[in-house]
Amino acid sequence: MGEAVVGAVQPRRSGNHRAWYATLATVTALVLAGSLLMGGIGLPFEERFIYFPARALVATPADVGLPFEEVRFGEDGRLHGWFISGSRDVTILWFHGNAGNISHRVELLARLHRALGVNLFIFDYQGYGLSGGRPTERGTYADARAALAYLRTRPEIDPRRIVYFGKSLGGAVAVELATAEIPYRLIVQSSFTGIRDLARLHYPFLPVHGLLRTEYPSIERIGSVQAPILVAHGDADDVVPVDHARRLYEAAAEPKRLEVVRGARHPNVLSAGGDCYLALLRAFLGLDGRS
Repeated sequence: MGEAVVGAVQPRRSGNHRAWYATLATVTALVLAGSLLMGGIGLPFEERFIYFPARALVATPADVGLPFEEVRFGEDGRLHGWFISGSRDVTILWFHGNAGNISHRVELLARLHRALGVNLFIFDYQGYGLSGGRPTERGTYADARAALAYLRTRPEIDPRRIVYFGKSLGGAVAVELATAEIPYRLIVQSSFTGIRDLARLHYPFLPVHGLLRTEYPSIERIGSVQAPILVAHGDADDVVPVDHARRLYEAAAEPKRLEVVRGARHPNVLSAGGDCYLALLRAFLGLDGRS
């Protein structure tokens, strides 16, 4: 497949781009300060500076004109998500990033649904939105497996045509799942090679990376994924530099494709890429010419 650069569309400032889009540089600084004060990082302390969940839902798909189904799944029904039916036989399983909850993605859901016509299933990890529990690295992996297992119970879903779409931290969750459960396609957008690599990048003279227990080591896993992979990233991303995308792409097995969206920052690859990026998604998912 190879690399392409998408459009020169200028990024638009989204109203959803709130203060909870904190950079990992700030996060790791707080982790380091806390570790020095506490003489080491305890696991609950560390997680407070990696995950930024919001409990209250501020919108639903109905607010953007999408009929949807509320879903409870997983152990004791602790996980919550939304299923949106499409007209295609492809289903996107969406793994969101480390902040907010599914309600902060409704406009993106609407745009993807209008452009692709696929089924969409988005859910909150433990501790996010209406999902119970608290977020951990191991927990996000378990949540991903529970979401996939749920989708496979729906009679209208073709289990051979489930796409994993992971944004930022969600990209690392999607990669981990793809090493165990082969998807139809894997999309890794605005994601990183590993949490420790980001800490090392932002603080090269401080031992932050050696203090972290959380890893999400996508660079070590992506080569084991046996499915077509799209790695997409903005060249103006100041949270996760585009070099992370290039390294993930190089480590991935064929078939693979790297899309660099000009002017896109961390949260707005889809809006900055515009129709050109959506066309690339349609082609990658094999939707062109399909009913």
